[in-house]
Amino acid sequence: MMNRTKITIGLYYLLYLVVYIGWLFHGSATPWILGYSKQHFGFLLIMLIPFMLPILFVRPITPSLMMIFKQGMFLVSLLYLFLAAYYYYTRTYKFDPILQMPPPDISAEYGSSTNYRILILGGSTSTDYHNFLGDKLLEAYPNIKVEIINGARMWWTSKHSLIAYSTMYDLYDPDLVIIMHGINDLIRSCVGSAYSLGEYKEDYSHYYGAAINGAQPPNFVKYLFGRYLGAVQDNWYSS
Repeated sequence: MMNRTKITIGLYYLLYLVVYIGWLFHGSATPWILGYSKQHFGFLLIMLIPFMLPILFVRPITPSLMMIFKQGMFLVSLLYLFLAAYYYYTRTYKFDPILQMPPPDISAEYGSSTNYRILILGGSTSTDYHNFLGDKLLEAYPNIKVEIINGARMWWTSKHSLIAYSTMYDLYDPDLVIIMHGINDLIRSCVGSAYSLGEYKEDYSHYYGAAINGAQPPNFVKYLFGRYLGAVQDNWYSS
């Protein structure tokens, strides 16, 4: 029985080392220490804990070893409670309660303009359209001053743009409004619990998009492992 236990523990450590060595040899694009980022280095320290798991399943060699393990687990539990409390105390998610996210920064002034003013509304596929449009208009009409306001925003649906226009962009008195929508209305608003709550509703009230953390705040465990595991989840064995 003891030999079988030793073999099982040996296989566990062998398989774990294969994966852990991959994490060790994975460099970071933003190194902080020993070629690792802070998140990667913290992840390596956290993943040392599973090395203690076999002690839970075998009888310790000496009572003092079990006492050290119990004290260590007690300290880890206290540290977890402290960090979890700090995490929830310091979390702040600021976003427009109507638009669900901050609108784009706009340098243009309110009211009419001597320039021909164009307003672009849409989702993420429209956020860079103002650069393309500006170059084409300058090439075609070099003597006409055209002012382009980029009102497109990632995650926005047509409902977001409608609210943004009626409450804010209309104040800029645009001469022309270009609206490009479709992807977020058809796909983003129909996704599962990742970005929405409940069944589909025609007024999109089920859809939270990037503001889903406001409706379902992430817990500390998800934050911890999402942050540190995300630092090495791509290309484990690349250098």
